[in-house]
Amino acid sequence: MPRLHADMEKLQSNETPYLRNYILKWNERYNENFPRRKFSALAIDVYGRTSCVTRYITPIELPQLNPDNFQVTTQQLAKYISKFSFTDYNKYYQNIWLTAKQFLNIMVGSVVDHAVTLACCLQSLDLHVWLLLGYGTPNGSSAYVLTRESTSNSYAPTYYIFDVTTGTKYNILDSISPLQIIYCVINRKNVWANTQRTNKVTNTRFDFSKISDWLPLFTEEIVGPSISIQQRVAFRTLSNEQYLLQSKLEKKIHKKIAKLTNGETIKFCSSLSKTFKKHMLKFINGCFSDQPDFDIAQTILSVQFSHKQKMKGFLVCKTYTNVSSLLEFIDNTDLLKPLRADSEYILATQLVSWPNQIILWILIAVVY
Repeated sequence: MPRLHADMEKLQSNETPYLRNYILKWNERYNENFPRRKFSALAIDVYGRTSCVTRYITPIELPQLNPDNFQVTTQQLAKYISKFSFTDYNKYYQNIWLTAKQFLNIMVGSVVDHAVTLACCLQSLDLHVWLLLGYGTPNGSSAYVLTRESTSNSYAPTYYIFDVTTGTKYNILDSISPLQIIYCVINRKNVWANTQRTNKVTNTRFDFSKISDWLPLFTEEIVGPSISIQQRVAFRTLSNEQYLLQSKLEKKIHKKIAKLTNGETIKFCSSLSKTFKKHMLKFINGCFSDQPDFDIAQTILSVQFSHKQKMKGFLVCKTYTNVSSLLEFIDNTDLLKPLRADSEYILATQLVSWPNQIILWILIAVVY
């Protein structure tokens, strides 16, 4: 199927005719001079209208990823956004962008949609953030999120990119960075097109005030649009009903374990269950960062060493669908049969609301 290139001049626009024509001419001149860095400064919304890409970048409400802490890190946000499903509609229909609200409602989008949403989230952390359009491996023409960070140890700031397909953060100078060529960078105020001779990212200068290196779309004479098209968004988090569901699931599992023991007396070890639940939460939170907390494995070893007890069990992560399939899974493990009379069992569960599904983490173990 051939790519379908919409004629931006014929589409209705949210911009004034003067501003739209200015953007189109500016864009055309740049694309003619830098054919390997072609991009569009106008994006098409779901209604078939064009808007300046700067309208898509604005701070939005952050998801609450830590149950006991409202603080969220950049790595957690990147991992979270990367878990939304990807579609490749921009491969055939060029320059269609979703707003963050639309993206979160349908829970699927292009790489650009993921990058726009992450850039908006990171702006809420008061960071220096840009949406970056460029060429990278293995996705070809793609979108990334560029951030600038300063440290007390260095006078010069450090630039990083986030690959939204994996949720990974790279130093812009890393040899393993997927970014190969930079077309432009975008924030809520302006678009800067890369006019530097070199295509090497490691040799690229990031002083956007230098006209010789970066061609700005808007200047003192031509001011860009100030009103964002982004609407108020609400990330889906665990509701009270889901917390009640978690409690209900644990009760069902307890009953299932009692039934599987065929009348044998097996005690529930409450103290160890609480310990494992605590470390399991740390482990789950670590899954949203580049440095996972593997304390749960250390906990298992320390329990066996300190109590001089043997332990067998499992920790699994499953998509929650219904109670019956969960209980059937536990039944098929054969973990609880046969059992010794002095055995105790450990149970810890945690429901996690992920972008496109509810995940159940469950740990069941027998101590004897």
